Amino acid sequence: MSGESFKHMIVICKILDFVFPYVRRRVKTFGISEGMTVVDYGCGTGRYTAQFSRLVGERGKGKGLSSRHVFHHQKPTDFLKELHRITKKTAAS
Repeated sequence: MSGESFKHMIVICKILDFVFPYVRRRVKTFGISEGMTVVDYGCGTGRYTAQFSRLVGERGKGKGLSSRHVFHHQKPTDFLKELHRITKKTAAS
C-alpha cells in the first residue's frame, strides 16, 4: 500500500471511529488498566494503539508496531526476533 493510500485509510478509520465507536468499546473489555505497558503488534493505522494509550494513562506506555515496517525484507524468524527485542526494550524503559 502506498503512503498516500495509507493516509486515506487513516482518515476513513477516524471517521468510522467517530460515527461507530466500536474500537473504543471493545478495548475496554481487554483488561488494560492505568500504568500498564501495552505493545500492539500489527497495529496498522493505530486505531487500537491510540485507545490503549488512553487506557494506560501517563504512568503507562502504549506502543504500536506495524508489521508492514518490520516484516518488509525479513525472514519470519528475523521478524520474531525483532518483536522480542522491542518487547524487552519497551518493558525495560
